[in-house]
Amino acid sequence: MKYALPLLAAICLNAQTADPWKPLQFLTGEWIGETADSAGACSFALDLDRKVLIRKSYAQYATSRHEDLMVIYLEQDTKAIYFDSEGHVIQYRIEAGPDSVRFLNEQYRLTYRKDGERLAMDFEIAAPGKPFTNYLHAVLRRK
Repeated sequence: MKYALPLLAAICLNAQTADPWKPLQFLTGEWIGETADSAGACSFALDLDRKVLIRKSYAQYATSRHEDLMVIYLEQDTKAIYFDSEGHVIQYRIEAGPDSVRFLNEQYRLTYRKDGERLAMDFEIAAPGKPFTNYLHAVLRRK
């Protein structure tokens, strides 16, 4: 019994110091797209005293430019809200594994997978009552 209190204190201290961003840590940094039909880049950076993870992204096409901002935040679960230059606002819930993270809602699914020193990114869309289909695939490398 005399060891129960120190053990409980150590468990509580460890729970308080665990990094909630660890599952998404592989995303942090600056990334450049390697696609042939467009130029683009994105960055992931912790901000506001590590309370949010900010993703900024752009894609330059022959006749247009797309820019977006996503704020990833911690509540009971990790969530994100996305805004882009086309006027879209998307709220996501997040599922993270050791080498991947998936941003999900009923219509959109954005997945990043660590592939060695690169990131594979897939953005999928599902029309109502239809399965998800790939809209965009990109491979990113660290800048």
